[in-house]
Amino acid sequence: MINTETMRQAREAKGLSQAQLARAVGVSQGLIWAIENGRKTPSLDVFVRLAAALSLPLEALVKAESTKAPDELEAGKGGKA
Repeated sequence: MINTETMRQAREAKGLSQAQLARAVGVSQGLIWAIENGRKTPSLDVFVRLAAALSLPLEALVKAESTKAPDELEAGKGGKA
């Protein structure tokens, strides 16, 4: 999942509007809005282009998901521990 807050902050720090970022990435302003507002997840290609346009490493745009303990992960595989 994309870290929308980091994306927005980086865009604003570069002084870019959503429309300007959209042009740099080659997508619509509506898609940038939807990504920043958590309504859409970008494709891998768009994700890479966003990172490049914002001068960010890919890792900076990745939002960490909640983590589960290893035993919880095993339990999700049919209860085998």
